[in-house]
Amino acid sequence: MDEKMLGLITLVGELSGEIQKMKVEMEEIKKEISKMKEVKTMNSALKVDSDEEITLTVARDYVMEQISKRYPELELTKGSQKLGTKLTISNGKKTLRVLVKKSKSHRIKEDYPSGWFTVHEEATDAFDLYVFVITFKDEIHTILLSPTQFKKWVEAKHITSDNIHFYMNQIEGKWIDDRDDINYQFTDYAENWSVIEEILEGKDV
Repeated sequence: MDEKMLGLITLVGELSGEIQKMKVEMEEIKKEISKMKEVKTMNSALKVDSDEEITLTVARDYVMEQISKRYPELELTKGSQKLGTKLTISNGKKTLRVLVKKSKSHRIKEDYPSGWFTVHEEATDAFDLYVFVITFKDEIHTILLSPTQFKKWVEAKHITSDNIHFYMNQIEGKWIDDRDDINYQFTDYAENWSVIEEILEGKDV
Protein backbone atom coordinates (compact mmCIF):
# COMPACT_ATOMS: atom_id res chain seq x y z
CA MET A 1 0.00 0.00 0.00
CA ASP A 2 1.57 3.29 -1.07
CA GLU A 3 1.77 6.41 1.06
CA LYS A 4 -1.04 8.21 -0.81
CA MET A 5 -3.49 5.40 -0.18
CA LEU A 6 -2.43 5.13 3.45
CA GLY A 7 -2.87 8.87 3.87
CA LEU A 8 -6.33 8.72 2.28
CA ILE A 9 -7.43 5.93 4.60
CA THR A 10 -6.15 7.89 7.59
CA LEU A 11 -8.00 11.00 6.44
CA VAL A 12 -11.24 9.03 5.96
CA GLY A 13 -10.86 7.60 9.46
CA GLU A 14 -10.33 11.05 10.96
CA LEU A 15 -13.33 12.47 9.07
CA SER A 16 -15.47 9.57 10.23
CA GLY A 17 -14.49 10.30 13.84
CA GLU A 18 -15.27 13.99 13.45
CA ILE A 19 -18.66 13.23 11.89
CA GLN A 20 -19.51 10.94 14.80
CA LYS A 21 -18.54 13.66 17.27
CA MET A 22 -20.72 16.15 15.39
CA LYS A 23 -23.66 13.73 15.56
CA VAL A 24 -23.28 13.42 19.33
CA GLU A 25 -23.02 17.20 19.70
CA MET A 26 -26.13 17.68 17.54
CA GLU A 27 -28.09 15.27 19.74
CA GLU A 28 -27.03 17.24 22.82
CA ILE A 29 -28.09 20.49 21.15
CA LYS A 30 -31.47 18.96 20.27
CA LYS A 31 -31.94 17.91 23.90
CA GLU A 32 -31.09 21.42 25.13
CA ILE A 33 -33.49 23.00 22.63
CA SER A 34 -36.21 20.59 23.78
CA LYS A 35 -35.60 21.55 27.42
CA MET A 36 -35.70 25.24 26.54
CA LYS A 37 -39.04 24.74 24.77
CA GLU A 38 -40.44 22.95 27.84
CA VAL A 39 -39.30 25.76 30.14
CA LYS A 40 -40.71 28.38 27.77
CA THR A 41 -44.04 26.53 27.66
CA MET A 42 -44.17 26.30 31.47
CA ASN A 43 -43.25 29.97 31.87
CA SER A 44 -45.96 30.95 29.39
CA ALA A 45 -48.52 28.87 31.25
CA LEU A 46 -47.57 30.45 34.56
CA LYS A 47 -47.19 34.04 33.35
CA VAL A 48 -49.95 36.21 34.79
CA ASP A 49 -50.66 39.89 35.24
CA SER A 50 -52.77 41.86 37.67
CA ASP A 51 -55.99 41.12 35.77
CA GLU A 52 -55.50 37.38 35.34
CA GLU A 53 -55.87 34.40 37.62
CA ILE A 54 -54.30 31.00 37.04
CA THR A 55 -56.42 27.88 37.31
CA LEU A 56 -56.12 25.46 40.21
CA THR A 57 -54.67 22.89 37.81
CA VAL A 58 -51.87 25.28 36.73
CA ALA A 59 -51.19 26.15 40.37
CA ARG A 60 -51.03 22.44 41.25
CA ASP A 61 -48.69 21.72 38.33
CA TYR A 62 -46.46 24.61 39.39
CA VAL A 63 -46.23 23.17 42.91
CA MET A 64 -45.40 19.74 41.49
CA GLU A 65 -42.66 21.23 39.32
CA GLN A 66 -41.08 23.02 42.27
CA ILE A 67 -41.18 19.87 44.42
CA SER A 68 -39.63 17.77 41.64
CA LYS A 69 -36.76 20.26 41.31
CA ARG A 70 -35.99 20.03 45.02
CA TYR A 71 -36.88 16.40 45.71
CA PRO A 72 -36.66 14.40 42.45
CA GLU A 73 -36.80 11.14 44.39
CA LEU A 74 -40.34 11.75 45.62
CA GLU A 75 -43.36 10.32 43.82
CA LEU A 76 -46.05 12.86 42.96
CA THR A 77 -49.56 12.17 41.74
CA LYS A 78 -52.17 14.58 40.44
CA GLY A 79 -54.57 13.77 43.23
CA SER A 80 -56.64 10.86 44.30
CA GLN A 81 -60.42 10.80 44.47
CA LYS A 82 -60.13 8.13 47.13
CA LEU A 83 -57.97 10.40 49.29
CA GLY A 84 -59.96 13.50 48.38
CA THR A 85 -56.99 15.62 47.36
CA LYS A 86 -55.62 17.35 44.22
CA LEU A 87 -52.04 16.26 44.97
CA THR A 88 -50.24 13.48 46.84
CA ILE A 89 -46.55 13.21 47.73
CA SER A 90 -44.89 9.91 48.62
CA ASN A 91 -41.42 8.75 49.59
CA GLY A 92 -42.44 5.10 49.26
CA LYS A 93 -43.14 4.73 52.95
CA LYS A 94 -45.45 7.62 53.65
CA THR A 95 -47.99 9.45 51.49
CA LEU A 96 -49.01 13.05 52.12
CA ARG A 97 -52.44 14.37 51.17
CA VAL A 98 -51.99 17.96 50.03
CA LEU A 99 -54.52 20.79 50.03
CA VAL A 100 -53.68 23.20 47.21
CA LYS A 101 -55.40 26.60 47.04
CA LYS A 102 -54.78 29.48 44.64
CA SER A 103 -55.61 33.17 44.53
CA LYS A 104 -54.79 36.21 42.48
CA SER A 105 -53.76 39.37 44.32
CA HIS A 106 -56.70 41.52 45.44
CA ARG A 107 -54.77 44.64 46.46
CA ILE A 108 -53.12 45.52 43.18
CA LYS A 109 -53.51 49.26 43.79
CA GLU A 110 -51.48 48.90 46.99
CA ASP A 111 -48.81 47.19 44.85
CA TYR A 112 -48.09 44.09 46.94
CA PRO A 113 -49.05 40.39 46.80
CA SER A 114 -52.37 39.82 48.56
CA GLY A 115 -54.17 36.49 48.36
CA TRP A 116 -57.63 35.78 49.73
CA PHE A 117 -58.40 32.18 50.65
CA THR A 118 -61.34 30.35 52.18
CA VAL A 119 -60.88 26.97 53.87
CA HIS A 120 -63.77 24.96 55.27
CA GLU A 121 -63.41 24.09 58.95
CA GLU A 122 -63.52 20.36 58.18
CA ALA A 123 -60.38 20.73 56.03
CA THR A 124 -58.26 22.16 58.86
CA ASP A 125 -57.31 18.69 60.08
CA ALA A 126 -57.94 16.63 56.94
CA PHE A 127 -54.60 17.08 55.14
CA ASP A 128 -50.91 16.44 55.73
CA LEU A 129 -49.68 19.57 53.94
CA TYR A 130 -51.32 22.92 53.16
CA VAL A 131 -50.16 24.90 50.12
CA PHE A 132 -51.41 28.35 49.08
CA VAL A 133 -50.38 29.84 45.72
CA ILE A 134 -50.64 33.61 45.18
CA THR A 135 -50.09 35.36 41.85
CA PHE A 136 -49.01 38.99 41.65
CA LYS A 137 -48.16 40.61 38.31
CA ASP A 138 -45.72 38.07 36.81
CA GLU A 139 -44.75 36.62 40.20
CA ILE A 140 -45.86 33.43 41.94
CA HIS A 141 -45.64 33.17 45.72
CA THR A 142 -46.15 29.93 47.62
CA ILE A 143 -47.01 29.40 51.28
CA LEU A 144 -46.48 25.89 52.69
CA LEU A 145 -47.50 24.69 56.15
CA SER A 146 -47.58 21.51 58.18
CA PRO A 147 -50.88 20.58 59.88
CA THR A 148 -49.53 21.85 63.21
CA GLN A 149 -48.48 25.18 61.72
CA PHE A 150 -51.83 25.59 59.97
CA LYS A 151 -53.82 24.67 63.08
CA LYS A 152 -51.88 27.24 65.12
CA TRP A 153 -52.81 29.89 62.55
CA VAL A 154 -56.47 28.87 62.59
CA GLU A 155 -56.59 29.00 66.39
CA ALA A 156 -55.34 32.60 66.29
CA LYS A 157 -58.35 33.67 64.22
CA HIS A 158 -61.83 34.77 65.29
CA ILE A 159 -63.97 32.14 63.55
CA THR A 160 -67.66 32.89 63.18
CA SER A 161 -68.66 30.37 60.47
CA ASP A 162 -67.66 27.05 58.92
CA ASN A 163 -65.67 28.89 56.24
CA ILE A 164 -62.41 30.33 57.51
CA HIS A 165 -60.99 33.33 55.64
CA PHE A 166 -57.31 34.14 55.21
CA TYR A 167 -55.91 37.43 53.88
CA MET A 168 -52.29 36.73 52.97
CA ASN A 169 -50.33 39.93 52.29
CA GLN A 170 -46.64 40.57 51.75
CA ILE A 171 -46.05 44.01 53.22
CA GLU A 172 -42.52 45.43 53.37
CA GLY A 173 -41.01 41.97 53.05
CA LYS A 174 -43.17 40.36 55.73
CA TRP A 175 -46.17 38.10 55.25
CA ILE A 176 -49.17 39.08 57.38
CA ASP A 177 -52.78 37.90 57.66
CA ASP A 178 -54.79 40.98 58.60
CA ARG A 179 -58.20 39.30 58.47
CA ASP A 180 -60.14 39.87 61.74
CA ASP A 181 -57.44 42.39 62.77
CA ILE A 182 -55.18 39.65 64.09
CA ASN A 183 -52.10 40.68 62.03
CA TYR A 184 -50.80 37.11 62.12
CA GLN A 185 -47.21 36.95 60.80
CA PHE A 186 -46.27 33.86 58.77
CA THR A 187 -43.14 34.92 56.90
CA ASP A 188 -41.40 31.67 57.85
CA TYR A 189 -43.97 29.71 55.85
CA ALA A 190 -43.28 31.53 52.58
CA GLU A 191 -41.44 29.25 50.12
CA ASN A 192 -41.20 26.78 52.99
CA TRP A 193 -40.42 23.80 50.73
CA SER A 194 -38.27 22.05 53.34
CA VAL A 195 -41.40 21.37 55.41
CA ILE A 196 -42.24 18.55 52.97
CA GLU A 197 -39.09 16.63 53.85
CA GLU A 198 -39.60 17.34 57.56
CA ILE A 199 -43.17 15.98 57.51
CA LEU A 200 -42.12 12.85 55.61
CA GLU A 201 -39.36 12.26 58.15
CA GLY A 202 -41.89 12.51 60.96
CA LYS A 203 -40.39 15.62 62.52
CA ASP A 204 -42.55 17.72 64.83
CA VAL A 205 -43.13 20.82 62.70
